[in-house]
Amino acid sequence: MKNVFEATLKNRISAHFAPVTITFPIPEDQYEQAILALEKSQIGDVRVQDCLIDNVHAPNCPALNRMIGTMANVDELDWLGKQLESFDRYELLQFNAAVERFGLSAADELIDLSFCARDVTVISDFSDLERVGRKHYLTVHGACDPKELENLDGKETALALISGQPGYVTRYGVV
Repeated sequence: MKNVFEATLKNRISAHFAPVTITFPIPEDQYEQAILALEKSQIGDVRVQDCLIDNVHAPNCPALNRMIGTMANVDELDWLGKQLESFDRYELLQFNAAVERFGLSAADELIDLSFCARDVTVISDFSDLERVGRKHYLTVHGACDPKELENLDGKETALALISGQPGYVTRYGVV
């Protein structure tokens, strides 16, 4: 996934400046051009949260829409884009579900979550409990010996997970 999301950023203090739409992570060859466009709207300081997020387009990561209406700086958004760029489909599912589960919306909160979202088990399909249990085991343990996984009773692991703790239902699955 090359470009993770697009954000339209505005100057919250002076509404007469034009909004700027930036793709994140910012491609290296477009970084200087993006910063110049932000500077024209008197935003884009890398140290200050001076960008009002007016809109987000993130087809593979709809949870990013929760940032709309919040303040961020361009470096936070670029860092978040770089983090999410490395995620596979299941990791994006984990991230989206965790954002909703924990009610996060600020860019800095989402950055923090990006470091631990892979530790969240999300069940979006209950039809194969053996698979659910194995996926949960790998999520919790990170990795294991193939023999260990082969000997694991995934269904029992899934049932223990489901009955052992309250789940939180999100549009992405149960966390």
